[in-house]
Amino acid sequence: MLGPIGVRPDRQRQGVGQALMLLGHPAYPRFGFERARALALEAPAPWPDEAWMAPRLPAWTPDLRGIVHFPEAFDPR
Repeated sequence: MLGPIGVRPDRQRQGVGQALMLLGHPAYPRFGFERARALALEAPAPWPDEAWMAPRLPAWTPDLRGIVHFPEAFDPR
């Protein structure tokens, strides 16, 4: 899990942010992300739909659904 990230101005527009980002910002559909709830993936906290995003991985199938759990160190609760 990763929220919005920042890249030093002198390193922007070189693909650094694209290589690092995973999920969490409404602008991420351009990287292949979509609203995670549309994939039946529920957030572990009350995050808004526009920020709860995930990529549709090649192994995804409609039966993969439920609440996403993070390791304890990253658990938002």
